[in-house]
Amino acid sequence: MIMPPFIDSIKNSSKGFRLFRKLRALISVTKVSISDYLDQIFQLIHAHWNVDLVEVLELVEEISRSLPELFKIHVPLIIPLILPLLKSSEETNIQLMLRTIIHIGAKLDEYKHLIIPAILRLIDAVEIQQTIRIQSLYTLKSFCKDLNLSDFASPIVHTLSRLFQEYPTNVKMKNSAFYILCHLIHHLGTSFAVFVPLLKRTLSKNQQNQFNFCDLEIYFSRMVNKMLRNQNTEEEYEQLRSIEKEVCGGDGDYFPDERLRDDITQETEIERERESLIVEDGKKKINEEVLRKTFNVQNQSTKDDWIEWMRQCSLTLITESPEPAIRYCADLAKTYHPIVKDLFNAAFISCWQALSKPSQNELLKNFQTALKAGSKMPPETLQMLLQHVEFLEHTTMRCPLSVNQLSSLAESCHAYAKALHYRELEFNSHHTDDSTEALISLNTRLHLPHAAEGILRSMGIISYHLELKYVSWYEKLHRWSEALHVYETRQEDDKYRRCLKPEERLELILGQIRCLHAMGEWERLLKLTKALWKDSLFSNPGVRRKIAPMGAIAAWNLMDWNRMNTFINFISEDTVEGAFYRAIYALQLEKYDEVKIGIDKTRDLLDEELTALFAESYMRAYPAIVRLQQLSEIEEVTEYKMTQDAQRRQKIKVIWSKRLMGCQKNLRTWQYIMAVRRMALSPQENVEEWLKYANIARKSGNLLVSHKTLSMLLGKDPAMEPLAPLPVTHPVVTYAYIKQLWAANSKNHALQFLLGFLNLLQRNPSHDSKLVMKIHLKLGEWQYQLHEKNLNEETIPLILNCFSKAKEKKNAGYKVWQSWAQINFQLIQHFDKTLRRKTQKYTKEEATKKLFLNLLSYVVSSVRAFFTTIHLTKKPELKDVLRLLRLLFKYGEYKEVSSEFQQGFNIVSIDTWLEVIPQIIARMDSPIKAVQRLIKDLLTSVGREHPQALVYPLSVARQSHSKSRQKAAQQVLLNLLELKNNESNAQTR
Repeated sequence: MIMPPFIDSIKNSSKGFRLFRKLRALISVTKVSISDYLDQIFQLIHAHWNVDLVEVLELVEEISRSLPELFKIHVPLIIPLILPLLKSSEETNIQLMLRTIIHIGAKLDEYKHLIIPAILRLIDAVEIQQTIRIQSLYTLKSFCKDLNLSDFASPIVHTLSRLFQEYPTNVKMKNSAFYILCHLIHHLGTSFAVFVPLLKRTLSKNQQNQFNFCDLEIYFSRMVNKMLRNQNTEEEYEQLRSIEKEVCGGDGDYFPDERLRDDITQETEIERERESLIVEDGKKKINEEVLRKTFNVQNQSTKDDWIEWMRQCSLTLITESPEPAIRYCADLAKTYHPIVKDLFNAAFISCWQALSKPSQNELLKNFQTALKAGSKMPPETLQMLLQHVEFLEHTTMRCPLSVNQLSSLAESCHAYAKALHYRELEFNSHHTDDSTEALISLNTRLHLPHAAEGILRSMGIISYHLELKYVSWYEKLHRWSEALHVYETRQEDDKYRRCLKPEERLELILGQIRCLHAMGEWERLLKLTKALWKDSLFSNPGVRRKIAPMGAIAAWNLMDWNRMNTFINFISEDTVEGAFYRAIYALQLEKYDEVKIGIDKTRDLLDEELTALFAESYMRAYPAIVRLQQLSEIEEVTEYKMTQDAQRRQKIKVIWSKRLMGCQKNLRTWQYIMAVRRMALSPQENVEEWLKYANIARKSGNLLVSHKTLSMLLGKDPAMEPLAPLPVTHPVVTYAYIKQLWAANSKNHALQFLLGFLNLLQRNPSHDSKLVMKIHLKLGEWQYQLHEKNLNEETIPLILNCFSKAKEKKNAGYKVWQSWAQINFQLIQHFDKTLRRKTQKYTKEEATKKLFLNLLSYVVSSVRAFFTTIHLTKKPELKDVLRLLRLLFKYGEYKEVSSEFQQGFNIVSIDTWLEVIPQIIARMDSPIKAVQRLIKDLLTSVGREHPQALVYPLSVARQSHSKSRQKAAQQVLLNLLELKNNESNAQTR
């Protein structure tokens, strides 16, 4: 009756370490009587192993002493706990564990193959204290009393041999080592002879250097001589055991810190039981004076001051908290800072409720002052305060700052989700143009474009005829081309421009610059900034500082280094852009010391920003991460330019290629990375990556960037001579440019170029067969798009011929077969609609026979192709499997189709169907017998491999109101049962 509540008390108590002592005493008295609760006790040991290690280890020792046989049964439960401790970086924990192993050593016999190697590693570990290595050796020696270590003779001898060489004069260590060797000689007999040469060589070196003999070396020499003469060594071994403790010492000599446990236990006791100023209700009386003094903000000015202020406030709140659960974490909080953030809100509320009204007012006033000084704080500190404000919203307390102020503070430390929350509150109460623009900007930054678009529509901003201040809203939505069109239209309108104030004209030009920068229009951007540099309106240093970063990146991408230097001079070197662009410019000048300075400074400046951004989300921090990658690659570019080792250069290029594949397929991201790599590799040396970059630009709709990139790779702009043949120096680039033409809506032009390019490649005997295959597929795709609304006897063979030629290639793979399957599927849909138009309800007898036969041939081709597609890939696309099932349900009654499905089921993995089991079971009672039979066979095959996937859905189907459905489900279940019985009978035989 006592034990269950006692064990529950340990589980739930915050002072379990005391109750463990009581439990230990209880076990020492009751012994076997407590055996019924051993399972629960070992669960407690597991739960508290890392919390109250000292008490838990003493409990383990007590169980091993009082219940030795029962303890052996539970040893497997603690082995997984012991082994990590022996590898711990905390040397105190290792000492405690070794001490416990000595006490329970005899019970570890069945697990010595796990324990002994771990102890040998400790003996060999040169990086840990010599004391622990000696203690590990003594632990190994203690095993000799009760265990036979002969199975581990080889690793033990080699470890001890190394130990002799490392510590030739350490008598205590040598005595323990010789005792272990004598133990091995006694148990191994003449089998030990193989180790004698090694030991003799090691020991002879010691003697040559006149190192002292130790006491047990004499016994070792005698036993070796007797063993080599095949004589009994029992007498020497017994004598050795009788003097072992006298010569080698006892536990107290190797673990003189028996007080180690006592000190730790005593310290824990003192720290946990410190209950000064206890009042009757069990809560600590709060020291208001300490809190007022700590929260005072009068002397805080620098960022370091605010960091220290925040740390002291947090620790004081935890230390002074009237809640014991929080207060007990005070000492941990001093050494483990993350817990401070977790406890800050709870500690504040617990203290707040215990404060007098004057103290509350003073604390609130200091808190308000701290928030208003947010611009001087590190972002991490300000975010912590803002999180606290958010927490206070769930209480009766109210923040003294307005939502507008809170939103501005949140934006200043990149806490955009919090800023959005406050801006929405402001917008709902009374929206202004500023709050609307801020909402659009925040939603865009948080990758919520639909929300941002909705705000724009709600304001009725849907045309280009806007006030200038509204045009910037398009920028916030990243609708750069629309915004640029408005800016340029206004700029070209002389009448409108003459009415503008200088600051409005300035904003008009800056808007153009921002749009051109976002769109990657470097030539236009650089041309515009050059013109502005000569305009007196833009001579103000403050204005030029706004333009300079965007001008610098344009000059960098166009390799205009003189102009870049001009822009850099207007960017502060204490900003991320300033330090970064200076590093780039120094790299071009090959001033590698300056490059390193610029890189280091950029990293330092990014550090605080990254911390704040990561607190929001990984996506928010991604641009800063890309900047860090740029810095790493600038270092690699430096190495690439400095080294002449071709292998090292090739290795760097391989690293770049692999790293780029891990980046988001985002035009801006690739733009930044490729600009750095261009410092080392020209585009012609890095065609593959630039092609991928152009492909990303084309797919994202930025056709201008794609066109310029491909023109650069071709070495000329084909648009300047539209009728001239395309360069074919790099066939893959030529193919990419033709796809660019198609995307730019020059479809007939692109088709003619592609046909001519294909003929040119096929005339070359050494042509790239993979590229030819891609061209055939692309031709088929384009022909279908051009003739989709006019499919007939002339256009269909033209389309199929392209796909068929790709399929006939030897290296035709998954993509080719998938394309062949899809085009046949699309033709099936076309013929199906045609047949339906001819008759509202048709059968194969009623419909036009020719059309129906064509339809059936495409069904057979499509089924065969879909099965091949699924067979060629490890993870088939769900849409392919669903289309295949659709063909089964609709056309499975026809013999040709049914035959294809029966063959196809045998070539694809049975796991293919697991994801679509609900769709299959839904058609299990199909009125078409052939389809029903195919489905039952398929379900039986799936059930043979994965019965657990079918039993439940089939059991549900068996309860259906439909009799046919019940019968079909019952039949499949009987098939599965029969299969299972057959397998059992086969195993019995």
